[in-house]
Amino acid sequence: MFTKLMGQVPTVVIAAATASIFGGGAAYAAARITSADIADQTIQSRDIAAQGVGTSEVRNQSIVSGDIAEGGVGASEIRNGSITGADINDTTEKNLKGAKGAKGDKGDKGDPGADGKDGVVSPAYSASDSSIVQAIGGSFGKFTDGVRATRVDTIELPAGEYVLTAEGFFVNSQATTGKTRMQLAVRVDDGSDWGKDFGTCFTGATSPLANRESHCSSTRVVTVDADDVVDVYAFGYADDQGSADSGKVSVKSFVTALPVQ
Repeated sequence: MFTKLMGQVPTVVIAAATASIFGGGAAYAAARITSADIADQTIQSRDIAAQGVGTSEVRNQSIVSGDIAEGGVGASEIRNGSITGADINDTTEKNLKGAKGAKGDKGDKGDPGADGKDGVVSPAYSASDSSIVQAIGGSFGKFTDGVRATRVDTIELPAGEYVLTAEGFFVNSQATTGKTRMQLAVRVDDGSDWGKDFGTCFTGATSPLANRESHCSSTRVVTVDADDVVDVYAFGYADDQGSADSGKVSVKSFVTALPVQ
């Protein structure tokens, strides 16, 4: 039947129909093919000529990160300015991590810091040599008349407030009466009879045996109104008011003055 019909249709009609299909097809596709007619992921890079898509074909901000596969935009896609910053939105730009830059040059050395000692009082520490406590019993002695106690150390302190700790370490070099209590006293001679007391401590009764040790300590918060000298004294009081143990006991003192900031 097909043969029969072909025989009845003039050749010019067939030629015209063929031209209509194959000659006008391109015009029809250009006018009618849209993104809705193209399946996702069916157009690949080999289907697009070099520089076939440029800024004029891409509406600003129309390409987002969801439209670009991982690693899909590289140097070859952005060569010659075919894709510019105007074609990539903020979200896409965050996903396009650039190459790590070269390490910068080492910066210049900074200026020296301010002297940390300016306006700051440093801690003070002093440890005395061993001294024999010459006088035991009787009066300690007044600064205005003469001090009988043995001075074992002298410390210079700048004006300021301090936590002052004083320790006395005593050793009796020979047997004692067993009735003497040793004293360590930290004093500032301020012109008064007994001076300014910066710390006083007493031991228990000394041992009647030779080469025995005793110890006492004192901690106080003190104020030095102006740069001053602090003296450390050792003395001893006997329960029977006697002086038989004089010269039998040696002492070392340890004084620490920590500024109160």
